[in-house]
Amino acid sequence: MESTDFTVDISKEFSVSVEKLYDSWINPEKLKSWWKPMHKNLIDVANDVNDGGIIKYAFDDNTLIIEGKYIEVKKLEKLVYTWNWRLPNDEIKDSSYQLTVAFSGNDNTSAIHILQENFKDEEGTLPHREGWIKGLNDLEKYLERK
Repeated sequence: MESTDFTVDISKEFSVSVEKLYDSWINPEKLKSWWKPMHKNLIDVANDVNDGGIIKYAFDDNTLIIEGKYIEVKKLEKLVYTWNWRLPNDEIKDSSYQLTVAFSGNDNTSAIHILQENFKDEEGTLPHREGWIKGLNDLEKYLERK
């Protein structure tokens, strides 16, 4: 049986309220403003932030689709969901992960902790780790402008 013990585990602090951080993560229009994985623009978002709710992100001419389903939703605290990548025009194979995003903080400062699970090997974690670092830095720049 293949091991899937490889993970991406990353955290970042922000100088905004936890409410503002959480909203920037789940609000489709705000998400489109800052999140650009693989330098692709997010063009369509379906995000039913409830237990069992569906997630679907479509990027630039459907060259990347991310779909999933919420397993656990605790508003302002934690989101756990499946995270399925489909790259129809790419050599990278489609992949399925589980994502846990934890939020903490108060009215002045906040933090996000991301755990992405179910990688088949350490090498597979590297582009995702780099992507999350870039994404969280882009989120920080977005929040500083707001």
